[in-house]
Amino acid sequence: MKKRFLQKGFTLVEIMVSLAIFSVVMVVALGAFLKIVDVNKRAQSIESAVNNLNFTMEAMSRELRTGSQYTPGQNSIVFIGKYTTDVVPLPVYYGYRLVVGGKIQRAVPSTTLPLQYIDATAANVNVRTLSFTVTNHSMPIVLIYMAGEVGLVEKAKATFDLQTSVSQRLK
Repeated sequence: MKKRFLQKGFTLVEIMVSLAIFSVVMVVALGAFLKIVDVNKRAQSIESAVNNLNFTMEAMSRELRTGSQYTPGQNSIVFIGKYTTDVVPLPVYYGYRLVVGGKIQRAVPSTTLPLQYIDATAANVNVRTLSFTVTNHSMPIVLIYMAGEVGLVEKAKATFDLQTSVSQRLK
C-alpha cells in the first residue's frame, strides 16, 4: 500500500497575495496614523496660542484694574499703575500696544516716558485688532477688544474675537 503524504502549507502564490494585502492595509493604517499625529500637533499649537492669549488678556485686565489716568490711543493704552514709595511719589507708567506684524507688546513699568516695550504674545498669534475704550464715569471702565488668528499653517489657523471690560478698583 502506497502512503500518500498530505502536503500541508501555503503555496508561493498564496503567500505573495497575502503579503500584498497586508502591505496595502499597513500603508493605509500608517497614513491614518501620521494624519492623527499631524492633527494632534496642530491642536497643541492652537491650544498653546489660545493659552497665551488668555494669559495676555488676564495680565492686561489685572494691571488695568489697579491703574488710573488711562490714556487710550490707536491700538494702545498707557496708564499709571501705581506710585513709587519715595518721599516724593512718582507715577509708574504701564502700557500695551499692537505693533506691525500682529504682536501685542507690554511696556516695561517705568517712572519716565517714553516707555520701552517687550512682546506679550507668542509667535503663532497674529492680532489684527486691539482697541481700548475708556468710559470716564465716576469709576472708569476700560473695554478691551482684540481679534485675529492663531496658528502658523494656513489650513490650521483659527480666528478669535475676545472682549472684556475692566473696572477700576476703588483705592
